[in-house]
Amino acid sequence: MRKWLLDYLVCPACHRTRPDTALSRRLPYYSYLHWLAQFSFRHTHHTIVDHLGVPITHYVRKEEFRSWFERAGFSKTTLTWRNRYSWRGFGYRSVQQSG
Repeated sequence: MRKWLLDYLVCPACHRTRPDTALSRRLPYYSYLHWLAQFSFRHTHHTIVDHLGVPITHYVRKEEFRSWFERAGFSKTTLTWRNRYSWRGFGYRSVQQSG
């Protein structure tokens, strides 16, 4: 039932609605679903089915994500919120000279 709601009601509604409306503040994952709606039904369907097959999802806080970069020795780290549900980031790390 959940899959049907996503496939036939939520994704098409997000496709027809602008991301800066009152609806976007009420629906969880609205930004992500609005982004996903730009793709074909087949692509969206495969993506949703793929997500439903995951037994557990872990959400990482921004501070923890940043610490991964720090522990790996990155500098000038940039983190951005992707579709209001996940993080992406990049940074710089100097190449070590082999002796």
